[in-house]
Amino acid sequence: MSRIIWDCRGETMYSVGHDDGLTSGSVVMIREITKRLAEQGHTVHVVCNDLEVEEQRGPNLWYWGPKNLPTKAEVVVMTHNITFGTDYEYSKIVLAHTGCTPNLGTAGEWAGEIDAWPVFSECHKRLLLDHNPTIAPERVFVTGLGVNLSDYPWPVSWIADPNYVYASPGKVKGRMLYANDPQRGLWNVLDIFDLVKAAVPEATLHIAYDFDRQIERHRWEHTQMAQMLLDCKRRIETTPGVVNLGALTREQIIHEQLECQVHVYPSDPPNVGTQTHGLLQLECAAAGAALVLSDVEAFGEVFGEAAYILPVIGRFMPEWERRVEATDYAWAVIRLMTDAEWWQSNSQRSRALAECLSWERVGAAWSKMLAAITEEEKVSV
Repeated sequence: MSRIIWDCRGETMYSVGHDDGLTSGSVVMIREITKRLAEQGHTVHVVCNDLEVEEQRGPNLWYWGPKNLPTKAEVVVMTHNITFGTDYEYSKIVLAHTGCTPNLGTAGEWAGEIDAWPVFSECHKRLLLDHNPTIAPERVFVTGLGVNLSDYPWPVSWIADPNYVYASPGKVKGRMLYANDPQRGLWNVLDIFDLVKAAVPEATLHIAYDFDRQIERHRWEHTQMAQMLLDCKRRIETTPGVVNLGALTREQIIHEQLECQVHVYPSDPPNVGTQTHGLLQLECAAAGAALVLSDVEAFGEVFGEAAYILPVIGRFMPEWERRVEATDYAWAVIRLMTDAEWWQSNSQRSRALAECLSWERVGAAWSKMLAAITEEEKVSV
């Protein structure tokens, strides 16, 4: 077993008792993988920016702040980039980059210093290698992402009373959920919702991911994206049935996923390599929501027949003799909301997929990767 330091100083991890802030996919990933590695017997130290006092969160799991931290380990894992790699003494270094464009120097010369690249999907691996020819393919390991099924009771229950108690989640007829970066197509979801609302009057759209904070990052930019997000803000504030939830805790986002009947996400990110999996979509699948997704990057590979997958909005389809429109997505959502049998079939397929993708499976893949690179060192000696 290895002594591991996972440096995630680019993330806000929250201290024990105060871990109810906005939880991104990266934070969930780090918490879950480090927990599983510690349970398997590795000694794991997580270094983050927002702790003042170190915390022991398990028999082999510690969290540290940026001022007082361990510096020696067999394996150091860096999140996103290798900025702080020089702070440590290690035998092996792993770069857990969630995209495909890491900073590897002016000509990719730093790639040789990285011993392993864990990625979320085969699509992620392909994009990473295509954009970084100096990375050795044998150094890239598909470890995936997972879900905690215990957070999502099955089979699903339904809420008939509109004045239900918030502490008792269940499916809400007509409920849609958007909980990703608004730059990935929130305006398309609003277009879809307008069409759905006209056909399903009880339809509602809940928007999470702290939209107001996200838009502040672009408010004063002279870009088309800034204008589109400002228009989204106007539509959110003036469209009946649309609710801006702000920043949600982990418990609250799980609650929203459990209430979601249909999760439509026509993802079309502005940057390549930013849809290499779909953790929020996988969690919605675990909650039994029917999925309507675009065919962007890894979605087809990860979700396959568990989701109703359409081409990205705006793509010209020769066989259709037209471009893909929001109406194509709205048709699927409306049918799922009004055809109980079709929704049930899609809901069951979603859940079946999630049941195959646990965090325990991801932890085992990480242990296999670590064993491969540490065994390599023993052979070389």
